[in-house]
Amino acid sequence: MACGTAKLDFPSDNHHQTPATTSAARVMETLVRHGLAVENNEVAEALEKALRGFQRNGEQRARQIRAGSRITAGVLQPHIPQVPRIVPTWSPTELGERVLGFYRLAADSAEDERRLPT
Repeated sequence: MACGTAKLDFPSDNHHQTPATTSAARVMETLVRHGLAVENNEVAEALEKALRGFQRNGEQRARQIRAGSRITAGVLQPHIPQVPRIVPTWSPTELGERVLGFYRLAADSAEDERRLPT
């Protein structure tokens, strides 16, 4: 999670969640609750992207009509662009980065001790 984001793909249907995704969701909720991580909100970006696709499609259809294309149901029927699936992501807060730093130090220390001759 350091210097980036953690991505967890949660099934939309709660009946199909595995114990691993349920546990991961609980861990992320705990990190957020304690101020160690924040959820990234990508909904606005995804909706804006879908709107741009819808606009481009409408402009293309308008050009076809202005150019004298035969008006058929296919030309008039709007094509609705696919809205991307939004996968929740989280980023560590400043405090979360500091806590992760302590874990990294402990892991490095343990690795150094393991390398020492016995």
